[in-house]
Amino acid sequence: MLMTAFQTAELYELLGNRGGRLDREGPFLLEALAAAPEKKVADLACGLGLHAEFFAAHGAEVHAFDLSPEMIAHAGRYRSRTNIAYGVGDMCAPAGGPYGLVVCLGNSLCLLEDGRQIERFFQHVYDVLLPGGILITQTLNYQAEAMKQPRVRMERTVLPNGEVAAVKRFSPTADRTELVINYLMVTYAGMNETRESFVLRHWDAEYLRSTAASAGFTVAGCYGSYAKAPLERDSADILISFRK
Repeated sequence: MLMTAFQTAELYELLGNRGGRLDREGPFLLEALAAAPEKKVADLACGLGLHAEFFAAHGAEVHAFDLSPEMIAHAGRYRSRTNIAYGVGDMCAPAGGPYGLVVCLGNSLCLLEDGRQIERFFQHVYDVLLPGGILITQTLNYQAEAMKQPRVRMERTVLPNGEVAAVKRFSPTADRTELVINYLMVTYAGMNETRESFVLRHWDAEYLRSTAASAGFTVAGCYGSYAKAPLERDSADILISFRK
């Protein structure tokens, strides 16, 4: 029995939104919010609305967009606040503005298929930012040796009426990684299975910096973690703060 995309959003909630994430990421994000010229935030590729809710809880007016109507429906159902406006939208064509802060987190930029889309992303974000506005991007560092190897990872969560598991298979090549996820949910009512796949492009820090510079951005900081560790070859993340 195949799950719908909305059910997949529920699985993301169960498997990918476990404790500690905002403890790690929050201080960096709040520092960016405090440095922004205005507390009006665009959260691009917002997914489950975790970061949108976080910024809203700290006094921001948040406009959160995702290409998936199911993710937006989920976020609006579980993370609704009066100062969050959720909407279906492309990260490469953000609506509204001008914003003081724009964030694109969760490795979402690596879902873009080619350099023209990356160029479009930076140019359109630049257009909707206030002067002095900040853009934060977070992607995985595919230059790290561990990311160049085929690998399998399993995540599992016990539910009151059963359990859910995801088996993730990563198959990297020189410039992209194919990610295939098989989900299995077992409850008293029966068993459901579904599968989804993605192609993740390996955008490196230098390419992101140079493309952003062509759009008019300057780099305020480039890090290997939310704790502001220096970006090194084997850092897990590429976290860049840009200024308009």
